[in-house]
Amino acid sequence: MKKILVLSLLWICSLSVSVQAQDIKSILSGIAKNVVGDKLTTEFSVIGTWAYKSPACKLENDDANILSSAGGSIMATTVEGSLTKIYDKLGFDKCIFTFAEDGTYTTAMGKIKGKGTYTFNSEDKTITFKTRLGVKFTAKVSVTGSSMALTFKADKLLTAIKAITGIAGNITQYAGVLSSLADKYDGLSLGFELAKQ
Repeated sequence: MKKILVLSLLWICSLSVSVQAQDIKSILSGIAKNVVGDKLTTEFSVIGTWAYKSPACKLENDDANILSSAGGSIMATTVEGSLTKIYDKLGFDKCIFTFAEDGTYTTAMGKIKGKGTYTFNSEDKTITFKTRLGVKFTAKVSVTGSSMALTFKADKLLTAIKAITGIAGNITQYAGVLSSLADKYDGLSLGFELAKQ
């Protein structure tokens, strides 16, 4: 009888722990659902210092879900591989961005420095950069945890990188690669993933 009573109590305790765990899991799941995606991307979430992490690509048309398919995965790997080679040759893989609360930004790639102002659009989830020379570029921005993705229209990526970071020189030699990617995938946006420092 004591054995049955002890087993019954253990079973009741395990149910209680299971229910509490389920409640905590539900709460955390609910919180996660409320803050994922665009809700995490705010004018305050971009503030800070961010270091280059990896290339980023995104399709912004009716075929956007292709990236989650097997064929899309191969396409994304191919595109990101091409970008990695370009970024490495430009030294962009060492780029650091700092977004200040006052709407200014700076970039650093070794001795190469860039600076200007930025405007965050909370409706479109975009950042418009304005260089010190007055050149403007707009990027889609997405912040998730300690990562931020900035993506540009494929045909504007190199020009944006040149203007925002101040890279000069041989950047135009990669225009053909990006142009062929843009032609191949309609609505392709390219950019980079940054990690918060």
